[in-house]
Amino acid sequence: MSAGARPEVFQQAVELWRTGAAPQIIVTRCETRPTDRAGITTPFVEQRRRWLDEADVPASAREFIGEEIRLLSQELTVVRSWAATNQVRRLLFPTEPFPTRRVAWLARRQLAPLGIEPVTIPVPGPH
Repeated sequence: MSAGARPEVFQQAVELWRTGAAPQIIVTRCETRPTDRAGITTPFVEQRRRWLDEADVPASAREFIGEEIRLLSQELTVVRSWAATNQVRRLLFPTEPFPTRRVAWLARRQLAPLGIEPVTIPVPGPH
């Protein structure tokens, strides 16, 4: 899941972990914004780390991967490498409804050759 994901998407990931559907939450590190570097805003990764702390997700059930990821294709390359190294068979991708088909297509393209099943889960927003 991208560190820049909407709060609803992030909460879905936490819920999947709580119910046992996902033994671990993987968060990719997105590109640092200029306002983060200037100390004006809190970086997305730090926000997500705080949310995981607040949700009582233990350090053993979370992992932050990648650096300065800007595009979905970059994110999936990092996820593919992590999944191959950790012998993962299935990955759940909670995502916003609009990009669900694109995420599913790219995830299948990157992960299926390794025998990894990607499952996209559309998460409705507040509107």
